[in-house]
Formats: sequence, structure tokens, C-alpha cells
Amino acid sequence: MILYSLLTVELSPVLWMTISGVTIFLLGLILYLTVKAYRQKAVTGIEGMINEKAFVTEWKEKKGRVRLQGEIWHAYSDEYLDLKKNDKVFISAVEDLAVKIRATK
Repeated sequence: MILYSLLTVELSPVLWMTISGVTIFLLGLILYLTVKAYRQKAVTGIEGMINEKAFVTEWKEKKGRVRLQGEIWHAYSDEYLDLKKNDKVFISAVEDLAVKIRATK
């Protein structure tokens, strides 16, 4: 009987509107932040490496090594490139432990 009397407490309409308004605002904020997070570009994994900038450490004809995000990666290209140390290139694909590059234009 005491529990029932505690659940039947009446609240003023102003308090109900305040609680409803705050709840709707918080749900809207959560929805906005969720949509914003899903629209962001991936920053980890293979997806985060595509179109990233890398710098050549050594290169000969179609293969060599590049520095990407602080790590040295084996790199290759489909075409012969005349690249020198510290030339900027972009990552176009990641396959196994090597990255495919394209030169900047």
C-alpha cells in the first residue's frame, strides 16, 4: 500500500513540460552526435590509409619504401616512377603488407 501511494505522486504541468523538454533535447543531441560520428572519414585500419600522404624513403622503378604515419612500408606502383627521397606520394590501395602509391600531380 505504501509503494502504491509513492507511485501516485502528482507533478505539476510545468515540471512535466520541463522534464519532457530536457528529455527531447538529450535524445536529439544523442541522435545528432551519432549521425555526425557515422559520417566521419575512417581514421584507422586500411580505410584510414587510403588517400593518405606518404613520403618516399627509397625508390627504384616500380617499387620501394615509403614512410606512412610514422612507419616504413613496402610500396609499389603500376607505372614506372622517377621518385627521390622525401617526394610526396598518396596511397591508393593496401594489399597484404604493401601499399600501392600514386605520385602527386
